[in-house]
Amino acid sequence: MSPRLALGALLALVLPVGLGPGAQAQAEPTRYSLAVDVAYGAPPGPERTLRRIVENVLARLAGTPCFASIETVRPAPPSDLVLRVRLDDFADVTHHEASISERVSPNSNPIEMASRVVATVSAQARIELRLGSEAGALVRGRSFLAAESWRPQQLEDPHAAAEERFIERLGEEVQSVACKGGATKLARAIEKARVPR
Repeated sequence: MSPRLALGALLALVLPVGLGPGAQAQAEPTRYSLAVDVAYGAPPGPERTLRRIVENVLARLAGTPCFASIETVRPAPPSDLVLRVRLDDFADVTHHEASISERVSPNSNPIEMASRVVATVSAQARIELRLGSEAGALVRGRSFLAAESWRPQQLEDPHAAAEERFIERLGEEVQSVACKGGATKLARAIEKARVPR
C-alpha cells in the first residue's frame, strides 16, 4: 500500500474550524474548504514520519483563519482548494565525526563520542495550493530544500531532535503558503488564479 493510501485510511477525518461566540455577527472574509495531500516522491521515507508531518500540517492549518474545513485527500466531493506537499529525495542520515578507531578505543569517552554524532533529515519540498476545480490553477507555491541537523546535547537522541525540527520547519512553511496574510489576501490570490492566462 502506498504511503498516501495508507494515510488516507489512517487519517480520513475532517477538521472543522470552529468560530467563537459572536463571530458570526462580524463580517468575515470567505473561508474555504481545503483538502490536504502530503506524499513522498522518490525515494519514499518512513510512513511514521509522513504520518507525523500530516498531523502537524493539519493541526497548524486548523489554527488559521482561512479555512472552514480541512480534510485529507480521499474519494470525496472536491474542496475549494487542494494543498499538495511533495517530498522528494527524502534522506535521514547520521554522521559520526569521530573515526571508527576513536569510537572503539578503550580510552574513548562515551559521552564525548555521543556528542560527536550529527543527524540530518532532509527532503526537496514542493508546496502547491491549487484551486479544487477550474483545472486546478496554482494559487500559491514554494519549492525549497528542507534540511535540519542536530548535534546531541548531553545524552539526547540526535535523530529524534533532527526529525522534530524537520517536521516543525515543514509545517511552518506549509502554513505560510496556505494562509499567508490571512483570509483576505488568500481571497485575492484565489481570484487572481481564476483569471484565465
